[in-house]
Amino acid sequence: MVEEKKKKLILTLDFGGSATKIIGGLSGAKRKTVVMNPEICEMPLESLQSKSMAGIRGARQNRAWVGVNGEYYAVGYLAKSYLATPQLKPLKASLAIPKILSACWVMAEQFKLGAEFDISLACFLPPGEYEDRAKFENELELALSEFETPNGTFKVSLLNFECKPEGVGVFMEHWRLEKETASNSLCVNLMFGYRNASAVLVEKGNIGKFQTTDLGFIQMVESVQQKTSGYTIEKLTEAISSFGDGSDDSCLMSMLRQETKEARVIELDNLKSQIQIAKIEYLSRLKNWLREVVPKDVEQIVISGGTADYLKPDLKEWAKTVSPVTLFWHGGVKLPEDIQAVGLGNRMADVWVLWHYFCIEIKKKNRVVK
Repeated sequence: MVEEKKKKLILTLDFGGSATKIIGGLSGAKRKTVVMNPEICEMPLESLQSKSMAGIRGARQNRAWVGVNGEYYAVGYLAKSYLATPQLKPLKASLAIPKILSACWVMAEQFKLGAEFDISLACFLPPGEYEDRAKFENELELALSEFETPNGTFKVSLLNFECKPEGVGVFMEHWRLEKETASNSLCVNLMFGYRNASAVLVEKGNIGKFQTTDLGFIQMVESVQQKTSGYTIEKLTEAISSFGDGSDDSCLMSMLRQETKEARVIELDNLKSQIQIAKIEYLSRLKNWLREVVPKDVEQIVISGGTADYLKPDLKEWAKTVSPVTLFWHGGVKLPEDIQAVGLGNRMADVWVLWHYFCIEIKKKNRVVK
């Protein structure tokens, strides 16, 4: 009797502070993009099972839970329904494994892989956690070998694993497009995210020191929340992002809590004022950090991350103090239509480039094996 060959899944993830971006599939072209809420929380199995038995069958990514080593986790929107938070303080690696296991379940259902299959997986970690990637891989391989899902026990074999520092996906594309000049230049790769910001020096192709800071967009959002009343972090994040340069305040109107016209005008003015103050403070702190990590003689700066678009006019002004320098926004990454359709714009750039190059690597390895 011929043993049936196990199916093979390719999976890439970006554990963003505001969303987990996932691309998975059977090949580079046969893929599915999924975005999950960043929340995660440990819950009793009985509670998770009761959610599943309620008869409400939403999208898989919105009802994901997993169990590993006797501990059970609600992940994504399901965790949010338990009033969980995105948990921006703990190390990303400590929260990543349940998120990966949930992504495996979602993609297994999507591509009908069954409960046992092989996986090639690539993901990002912050520069400050990148040195622990070998330990992370060992823990991940063990967790994948047996874990619980809403569909029962899964047993997944880790065939290939790749881990990159956040923002490096975008820089890989920049290098491909600008190799002739970049290979003879001092470059800085800057990533501005929701949770943190990071910098990587690349001098004539030689990768230097990774540096990271907690100065993500959340710092500005929390500053506004502390000086106002009754607004959630989630609603503030969306509103501040949409408010942009402050020329259109219609995006703030739905947040107002006062009922009378006069009171709403006062509330709106205060909210706008606090956003302006918080942005000035946030930019000041970011510029202080940039002065420390960006050399004055840098020739190319690659800027990426979801917060980069919000700060684009301000970063352009800052760059004038670093002269002469050429700015490259999101590494020149061009997103295909199916990735654009997710609606996250340039926030998908890093994970898309990682997917593209990882699939090429896996294809080469498969040819060697054959």
